[in-house]
Amino acid sequence: MTQTIRDGYTMTENMWKATLLSISCIVLFITVYCLSRGITTIFMHLYYIPIVLLSYHYRKKGFFLSVVLSFFYLVLVVFYIPGNLTEIEGAAVRAFVFIGIAALVVYLSENLLQARNNLMRATRIQESIIQNANVWLMVLDSSGRILEWNRAAAELSGYTANEVIGKNEVWKLLYPKKEYRKEITEKITEIIKKDNYLENFRSTITCKDGTEKIILWNTKKIPEYEKHLSSFIAIGVNFTNAVKAEEELAHLAAIVEYSDEAIIGKTLDGIITSWNAGAERIYEYSAQEIVGRNISLLVPPDHPDDTQKILEQIRNGMPVIRYETLRMKKDGGQINVIMTVSPIKDTQNRLIGASTIAYDTTEHRKTNEALAQSEERYRTLAEALPDQIFIVDRDDTMKYVNPAALKLFRLPYNQVIGSPRKSLFPPGIADAQGIMLKKVFETGEPVKTEEKIQFGEQEFWIDTSSVPLKDKEGNVIAVLGIARDITERKHIEKKLLEKELRFRSLFEGAVEGILVADIETKKFMYANPAMCRMLGYSEGELTTLGVENIVPKESLDFAIGEFIAQSRGEKMMSMNIPLLRKDKTILYADISSTHIFIDGGMRSVGFFSDITERRRAEDLLKHFNEELEQKVVNRTEELNKALQEKVLLLREVHHRVKNNLQIIISLINLQMRQIDDKQMKQIMAETQHRVRAMSLVYEKLSQSEKLSQIDLSDYTKFLATQLFSYYGVNFQKVALEIAIEKVMIDINTAIPLGLIINELISNALNHAFPSDRKGTITISSQYENKVLTLVIKDDGIGLPPNLDWKNPESLGLRLVNNLVEQLNGTIKVERELGTTYIISVHREIA
Repeated sequence: MTQTIRDGYTMTENMWKATLLSISCIVLFITVYCLSRGITTIFMHLYYIPIVLLSYHYRKKGFFLSVVLSFFYLVLVVFYIPGNLTEIEGAAVRAFVFIGIAALVVYLSENLLQARNNLMRATRIQESIIQNANVWLMVLDSSGRILEWNRAAAELSGYTANEVIGKNEVWKLLYPKKEYRKEITEKITEIIKKDNYLENFRSTITCKDGTEKIILWNTKKIPEYEKHLSSFIAIGVNFTNAVKAEEELAHLAAIVEYSDEAIIGKTLDGIITSWNAGAERIYEYSAQEIVGRNISLLVPPDHPDDTQKILEQIRNGMPVIRYETLRMKKDGGQINVIMTVSPIKDTQNRLIGASTIAYDTTEHRKTNEALAQSEERYRTLAEALPDQIFIVDRDDTMKYVNPAALKLFRLPYNQVIGSPRKSLFPPGIADAQGIMLKKVFETGEPVKTEEKIQFGEQEFWIDTSSVPLKDKEGNVIAVLGIARDITERKHIEKKLLEKELRFRSLFEGAVEGILVADIETKKFMYANPAMCRMLGYSEGELTTLGVENIVPKESLDFAIGEFIAQSRGEKMMSMNIPLLRKDKTILYADISSTHIFIDGGMRSVGFFSDITERRRAEDLLKHFNEELEQKVVNRTEELNKALQEKVLLLREVHHRVKNNLQIIISLINLQMRQIDDKQMKQIMAETQHRVRAMSLVYEKLSQSEKLSQIDLSDYTKFLATQLFSYYGVNFQKVALEIAIEKVMIDINTAIPLGLIINELISNALNHAFPSDRKGTITISSQYENKVLTLVIKDDGIGLPPNLDWKNPESLGLRLVNNLVEQLNGTIKVERELGTTYIISVHREIA
């Protein structure tokens, strides 16, 4: 019999006490921490956790403890902020709120306990149904613990109800492999979290005796009176024999031909490309009517068209999209469907379309709404099962039938209940049932049969379990019959065997080489003829080999790494893998892979394309590229050498020009020694300064890294210093301030600017500071918006009032104006507080 979990709890009393004490201490510690730092409002919400848990678990006692905890909260607030009456009043209000919440939780918890006790009294016959069903049937709570475990589950797994009830460790026993167990438990957790259901989910369990069985699961949430007590039913059918026939063609069965769900293939633009029988049944369109039309045809006119949005999500890389929506049939009727949309990719992993699996939930939703009004949870379960369930008493009278059995009789429910069993079944079936029922009443033990029957014009394969229902004294008072229609399974097993030959011909006729390998051992299990021809082995020889036998030793580590990456799904394609033929020659292949379930395990299927000739062509192209690159390197070295020679030559030219100008300066100096006329000497000296300004440009060019440009800042400082030195200026009398930005100018700009600076500084030194007048000569520059602005300023006596500086008589100012005009620039003179010359020149400066 099943074991009832007390009050739905999964923790011992000691665990509850430890948990509640820990949470309460943590909350008080956080309160002290926050209040000591002036935080008064954030932490208080944490009190809801221990208060709700105390009130829920201990009820009236928990209410008292919640009051104590609320009092501690109020005391702590008063202690840490005694003078803040507003905060203390707020804390008092919150303490009363805590107490109110505790009282409410206690009230709800008491009502919940009473409701559970009432429900317990109505579950005996339903537990008998669960225990004696001829399919694996278990009930889980939201944490994965087993709540119910029937006899069929014990027979299939080998684990009794006492070993699993109230625990969730059975998953480690049923799925000992960690990765596989993680995959299964994640699926179960997803169902629990989403309150969802799962149909025909297949998994491989390891029984207690070490054998493996393949179970087909159907899982859904059970409606509850108290919605916060969620439980889920899982129905498992032993599908091992059918799977053995299906495994060898699983990797080619992309379209389920006999699925009840609508399976639709479409392009990324929504054009329907495939339409199965399930789609014809649900939507009532034939494949000829619908293929080639847009999927939006199925969207009701008054319902938002969600097809394009879903297809856009598929384009953006979402792997699987599941949602519930409305669709329209051919006759205009609307149905509720659950849609699962997933991408379709070709062998090169390119997205080429999408597939939709639609399940008509219209009738299912109606059934669920009716079942939600039922007073008994396990009656709801029985009516939701696809099996035919009935109860016959000792008078051979029908006491209960579920909807599945009622469809068999084609009579109203009230005409079946209370009728003699023999009046409902054909004579042959009724007699066989009578023998089985008599045995159950006499022995008190279940009886199980599997037989082919004729009911009306229809022929069925039925798997039947007859289970005794006993009173408190152990007397059999009725028999519970559970009949499962296994006709479809029998037909599928037959069809799978027929289809195996057809799909094997596709496997053997493929142009690409195909190898099926065990993921863990890396040993080959199957090989097609193309692969045998590629490597020179027979299929029998290849199935005795593994990856390490067909890959050269120097490439083995790389090949195994690629194999592992593909088996994990991290890669879809491996390029240029060297393979070793039987005759020890090397070929190169591109390898793509997928996974299939064969012989009770997940296998890797590799598709091999021989690229040896392409590889040779690529190697030849690489050789030609290397030769071309070497020629480019050689030519570059020759050009660099020629460029270096030109640089040396240009430096020599600048140096020679500078020397020639120095010679001119020396000649002028000699000439000045022979002239006694002071005015002539002054003219010759000014000429000498101008030549020196030009000479300095070439000197700087010969020293510059860029032979066509010089640094204006460095050049100006040197030129001004030379002039001050020549005129023998006392820096304590006339100071020099230079604020020139570091900009590079070409020779055509440097020479005119140098001559301008020479003339204006010379004029200032000669005329601006007569006698003992002190002052400052300032030279500054600014470069902005491709305009170079040069400012030469002195705070001397200024220009004579009657001097027309634009048309001067002196050579110096005429030369300045001509040079500015030569540079296509402008010059402006300001006469306030001395003389300021502002020269602006448009230049592209590096």
